[in-house]
Amino acid sequence: ERACADVTLAGQEDVAAAAGCRELASLTLRTGMALDLKALGRLEIIKGDLLVGPSVGFSELALPRLREVGAIKVVANGDLHGIFLPALERAAAFEVDGNHALSSISAPRLAVIDGAFAVTGNAALEVLTVTALAKAGTTRVDGNPKLTLIDSQLPGLAPPVPTPEVTPPPSEP
Repeated sequence: ERACADVTLAGQEDVAAAAGCRELASLTLRTGMALDLKALGRLEIIKGDLLVGPSVGFSELALPRLREVGAIKVVANGDLHGIFLPALERAAAFEVDGNHALSSISAPRLAVIDGAFAVTGNAALEVLTVTALAKAGTTRVDGNPKLTLIDSQLPGLAPPVPTPEVTPPPSEP
């Protein structure tokens, strides 16, 4: 288990070079191809930021042991379908914006975000799971037209409620 410096992933050879890292200074992912991140299965801490995008071809951000990270910024990824961070407990900020194919975000242990929590402009997003989230600096969740399930205890963060059509009462003659 080793600590590693700043890592940029553009191809599978970059993932292989970072295999076995328990801690990174920062992680940037920008690619035009599919990447398998299983080799990063030991990664627990990113001291700096996790930046993903813009990219195409990359479909799943899954870091099963990541517990702590600086800011997370996942922006403009054309083929990204899921973000899965099951062990993540704390982040400096969390921004997910403009990922057209993204349907699911899951960070069930994420309890504290020091700065902004923003999930915006993700056209296919249906599920947002941040079950333990109890504190965030600011919160913004909008522009996600298919978002129907938000699992969170954060006050003010609730699933969108469809507005019922109201028909006016018949006028009296």
